[in-house]
Amino acid sequence: MCTEPYQSNLENLPDCAAEFIKTVIKKMRYSRKVRQEVQAELASDFEAELKDCTDEKEKEQKARQLIKEFGDTKLLALLLRRAKKRCRPLWKKTLVRSLQTLVILAAYLVFIGIYLSVGSPKITTNYVNWLNKQVRAGRDPNLNAKPQFEMAVNLMKKLPEPLEQSFSKWPGKMSDKEKDAVVNVLNENAEALDALKKGAQKPYYWENYESRSEPVKKDFGGILQITQQLLSEELLQSLNKYRRLTYVMSLRIGRRAYNGDIGQALNDCIVLQKCGCHLQGKGLLIEQMVGIAIEAAAHDRVFMVLQKTEPTAKLLENLQHELENIYTMRKEIINLNAEKAFWYDYIQHAFTDDGKGNGRMLKEGLPLASGDWKDALIGFVFFSFPDRKEVTERIDRFYNELEKSFIKTPLQLHKEGFKTEKLREAAQDCLMLKIMAPAYPRLTELAWRTKTGRIALLTSIAVLRYEKENGRCPDVLSELVETGYLSELHIDPYSGKPFVYQKTETDFKLYSVGTDLKDDGGKIVRDDKGNCRQWPDEGDFIFWPTY
Repeated sequence: MCTEPYQSNLENLPDCAAEFIKTVIKKMRYSRKVRQEVQAELASDFEAELKDCTDEKEKEQKARQLIKEFGDTKLLALLLRRAKKRCRPLWKKTLVRSLQTLVILAAYLVFIGIYLSVGSPKITTNYVNWLNKQVRAGRDPNLNAKPQFEMAVNLMKKLPEPLEQSFSKWPGKMSDKEKDAVVNVLNENAEALDALKKGAQKPYYWENYESRSEPVKKDFGGILQITQQLLSEELLQSLNKYRRLTYVMSLRIGRRAYNGDIGQALNDCIVLQKCGCHLQGKGLLIEQMVGIAIEAAAHDRVFMVLQKTEPTAKLLENLQHELENIYTMRKEIINLNAEKAFWYDYIQHAFTDDGKGNGRMLKEGLPLASGDWKDALIGFVFFSFPDRKEVTERIDRFYNELEKSFIKTPLQLHKEGFKTEKLREAAQDCLMLKIMAPAYPRLTELAWRTKTGRIALLTSIAVLRYEKENGRCPDVLSELVETGYLSELHIDPYSGKPFVYQKTETDFKLYSVGTDLKDDGGKIVRDDKGNCRQWPDEGDFIFWPTY
């Protein structure tokens, strides 16, 4: 049956044989070329058997006998079809099987795609309103500093660009032109700074986030929807203006200290400190980052005034007590409730809701339900995707791990391998978390730098108070506690020990061992302009003296 095919004419065969062959060929259901080959082969077989017949009648009888021997046409067609398949070349068999597999796989993927597309999420929580309740916490609107801050940014006049670059410069190092420009800026923005000061005196601050009625772009299951609702253009503009107000207040602090009005300069530092703390520990992460930056500017200004002037012991005592009260009330620097709200809203847009806290994944949830393309492929092949409850637990587990990093010191985190292991492990099953996870250790660094800056500032002020009232610096930091200048001996979070303190002939040195967790002997790291870097990746964090 696998011989080389050749042409044959059915007209040379009896009618019964011709009809039989046509029926078999029809029932083969194979390619036209193969059916032509089989037809030729069958015709050849009949012709070979009938060649010795002397007349047409004998041919007819012989042909019917052969047809009877061949048996059922349907069965014969099936056998011929299988025989031809077995005789195909290996490459052709492989190609056919591959195509069949692809067709089956495509059909399966289409089925899964339809399944994941069928159904709709049930939006049960407005997380914008939820966040509003979190940040406001039921407080009286009259206690909110936000309106005063908004008044301040609306009253603020444009700050000349050169001054934006030199706002931290000590006035004694400014040219006469720069000094005149500073005076003009301060006069023009006096009302804005007064409004900022009034806002700082309020006990609380919260943003009123608004839910938009108009439709917004929906991607990744709606996560961009809530992002666009919260990150309004008005909010971003306000935060940018807060930054510029910080520049203006920094200029006034420097100007007042330079002119000998040390008390008012330090009071302005307290205003900046309160403004920074108002934005921390609640709301959106970008707001909290701005708050951290404002507090950093406040610390810088305080150190500048202490280094460049001679405040009295009473001014130092008042400053220390004010700062201690602020730090006690504003311990939380970074809060992740808004970040979690983004994810919870994403989940409710990307999963169905069975009414019992669970549901199945929709197509938008794939970046949440898989860690990489391999996970996604396995999920499609085995039709195995995590449900809503499992994904929610992943998100919670990740943020619980991250929140631990705000409690454990950098030294403890280093010993536990926080950056390289714990957070990455918590994010490995979620592609979106894996993308964002590398940025989160930076939050931990900022939070601990802020905490470290706070206690270093309090320690420095206490040493200066001691020196003012005793005529000398303490021999060791523990004297500050023994004599009542500090309520406790502050511990460097990067070493687990007190700050490194060195008494000199006329002054003192105070520093932290820094992020490399080792004492480099007070090594100063400078930037390209020769300025001392406050928070270098290598070397120590130098707090006093300032350079």
